[in-house]
Amino acid sequence: MRARQEVLRILETTLSLASEGVDEAEVALAGGELGVTRFVDNQIQPAAERSTETISVRLRAKGQIVRASTTDMSTSGIKQMVTQTRATLGRLPEAKIPAPSFPSPQSYVEIEAYDPEIEMMRSLERAAIVGRAIVEAHKAHLSASGVMMVRRGSIGFEGTLVPYALANTRGLLAYHPETRAAFRVRMLSKRGVTGFAEAESCLAEALSIERLVSIARDRATVAGNPRVLAPGDYEAVLEPAAVAALLRPLASTCGASSYHAGSSFLSGRLGELIVGPEITLVDDFANPLHRGCPFDVEGVAKQPVTIIEAGVARSPVRSWSSSLVFDSSMPTGHQVRDGEFGDYEGAQHLVLRGGDQTLADLIANVKDGVLVTRLSEVQIVDAPTLRVFGMTRGVLEVKGGEVVGPAKDLAFEIGVLDLLKRVEGLTNEVWADGSVVPAMRVRGFRLAASS
Repeated sequence: MRARQEVLRILETTLSLASEGVDEAEVALAGGELGVTRFVDNQIQPAAERSTETISVRLRAKGQIVRASTTDMSTSGIKQMVTQTRATLGRLPEAKIPAPSFPSPQSYVEIEAYDPEIEMMRSLERAAIVGRAIVEAHKAHLSASGVMMVRRGSIGFEGTLVPYALANTRGLLAYHPETRAAFRVRMLSKRGVTGFAEAESCLAEALSIERLVSIARDRATVAGNPRVLAPGDYEAVLEPAAVAALLRPLASTCGASSYHAGSSFLSGRLGELIVGPEITLVDDFANPLHRGCPFDVEGVAKQPVTIIEAGVARSPVRSWSSSLVFDSSMPTGHQVRDGEFGDYEGAQHLVLRGGDQTLADLIANVKDGVLVTRLSEVQIVDAPTLRVFGMTRGVLEVKGGEVVGPAKDLAFEIGVLDLLKRVEGLTNEVWADGSVVPAMRVRGFRLAASS
């Protein structure tokens, strides 16, 4: 991750080259360093280190936009990319419907997301953290697997690259230095009972490794052999990671483009009660548990957006282009770039407002049901109704307000909106699986069949 002055020099030089012979130009820097230490069955795997940086340009002329990128950061490499991109643009015809102009200068909220301790954390420090988990697993006669990851810059833990610095010929300039660390641990007993815990933060001290290891260990040592539950509707306590997994399909379908296309759960329903009044959902990059980048991939300043308020559908999220094309509303900085799905509008920093109950309170009110740690393989069946299916992970059986033993993982199929009408209790919100969410107690969580 480059320092601000060096970044400004690169952006200025490249923008000067890219702006020749076009109406508008944009330059972006993306990437950074990623360090990964995995452990499998109480064995530390060889550490992996990755350092990747790209510089990209977007050029606009004749109503057309062409984008290109390169990992060759030399002057000659950048010149070659710009020349080829300009030539490609020159061969295109005049657009019948011109592409929107690039964003104008923005005002950004300053987000402190840099930690020198994470910046200095290398393979030796990561191995020491992993070793603590393995030692505790050995003591409890468990098998521990998981990962400790550290990133510096805008390279994602999955290897995705998004801009950390951006400038265009309209005067926009954005820069966001960031570090982040993540720890995930799964412990497995000889009886097949699992325990899982994870955390991610831009502050090393916020990970609380001992607490995470303790959570995973305690869950994996719950007494009894996993029992097969009958398919049906269950009263369920969903832990934060499970709640976050259910909200992920919502995050990808709450954009203005989807809304106007009729494929969003918000389409035609703004101002209507779509879930229970306990539910208020916002997308807020500045939440202290998120501390996200204050601009999107086009450099547009991110704004907090209330998607659902007290159960009522309020607003989709908007990119720069959709705000110009559809209704002239202010853009909210929600253009997302995905290596698999391309560019789309989406919420990346969901916050579901919680309540004042504890996890123990939620469990104590379950007469006959389940406690679900997390969900996996969640797929959308129908976007407008947010009907999804997937698999449970780490299920415990609850009777008379107490956990009585582990259960086998089950398939599930539910309507997320319908489920959010049946919320009986919420804890305070925490970070889990990319969102800030509470645990919740719900009625009618449908378990379909054992795995």
